Amino acid sequence: MTIRSLNNGSFAPSWSFARRTCLGLTALILAVAVAGCGSAATPSPSRTPKPTPTPIATPTPSPTPTPTRAPTPLPSKGLTSVPKMNTARLGQTATLLTDGRVLIAGGTTAQGLGLASAELFDPRTDTFTVTKPMVEKRSNQAAVLLKDGRVLVVGGAGPTAEIYDPATDSFAATGDMTSSRYSPTATLLNNGLVLVTGGNSDSVAVLATAEIYDPATGAFKATGKMNAGRVGHTATILTNGNVLIAGGGSGSSQLNSAEIYYPSTGTFKVTGKMSTPRASAAAIRLADGRVLIEGGFRTTITGGLKSKVTTTFLATADIFNPSTGKFGKTGGMIASRQDQAVALLKDGRVLVVGGLGAKNATRNTIEIFSPAKGGFSAAATMATGRWHCTATTLQDGLVLIAGGFNGSIALDTALLYNP
Repeated sequence: MTIRSLNNGSFAPSWSFARRTCLGLTALILAVAVAGCGSAATPSPSRTPKPTPTPIATPTPSPTPTPTRAPTPLPSKGLTSVPKMNTARLGQTATLLTDGRVLIAGGTTAQGLGLASAELFDPRTDTFTVTKPMVEKRSNQAAVLLKDGRVLVVGGAGPTAEIYDPATDSFAATGDMTSSRYSPTATLLNNGLVLVTGGNSDSVAVLATAEIYDPATGAFKATGKMNAGRVGHTATILTNGNVLIAGGGSGSSQLNSAEIYYPSTGTFKVTGKMSTPRASAAAIRLADGRVLIEGGFRTTITGGLKSKVTTTFLATADIFNPSTGKFGKTGGMIASRQDQAVALLKDGRVLVVGGLGAKNATRNTIEIFSPAKGGFSAAATMATGRWHCTATTLQDGLVLIAGGFNGSIALDTALLYNP
């Protein structure tokens, strides 16, 4: 899922929910497996015709004071409820703005209908305020904070993309992508451009293509192709500016392969393999530059004409070492999870929230990965399980947990976690 949160540009929104809801909630797990095989049909959302966009001039960001929490005590250690969002949503994006607020945008209803609505969480008041809607209804989209403080939102509505400008509190269309994409990743590069990779096309084909967005011109252009088509994969920027692409589904199976994107040449190169195939996993760059990838699912197909699809939810975790280009196993999670949310804490540990686990269990537990210990430990228990939620580390170190799906309904509830 940066979803999933957008820490270090690593969270990609989940790619499987829309397909599951099309088959009905009672067939949720089977649809996960079908989505992993890339064989389910997803209708293309309607698209409002619009004129050809003109380049958008990059505004000069003005200094904005960091919001400070009202002179009341911080929430006690653990979980604290905050007022509800204005719209129940799952699979939304959550982007930390430069002024400390969080933009919550799009996502879907429990019935799989895309949302155009958006809202802002203000840490000074711990409340959500409705903002102007997006140009398009979007589900399974990706969002990334640009260097000038605006937010690029891509995918989930054909090839269209749009920009949120905090200065005007509004969204505006920008150039179209070279391809329709559902569940792509979007990663801010060190040069200010944005790398968009993979996802599903309108025909539900899994894409190996990638493209680059230039905020100065408002245009996308194709870049090198990945070595494998991927959806439900992760994309994490490394400290050297290259981007690690890992896992995901491709065709009839999930992948344990990974590759590196080199902005200097616009090419992808295969790197080491994970310990197991995984899609709908979560990835985040650690403080020491390594990348943690944990959870997700894989499917196996056995039998001939009467084949059987078995879905395995994963509790395992791998760590990618950029200096060697290889993955190594680390301690596993306490519970198996896919479509969980992750956030990097100020002290370098990683918070893991919710997810969908074995026996179709919606996880209400939270655990923490310690890089120093190389393992996970229990942290807290939510009153309601949720997956396809977001987790965003705020400037004061608290983590905002918002929305998601509890197995029956989309959630409008939100929590703050104090580590």
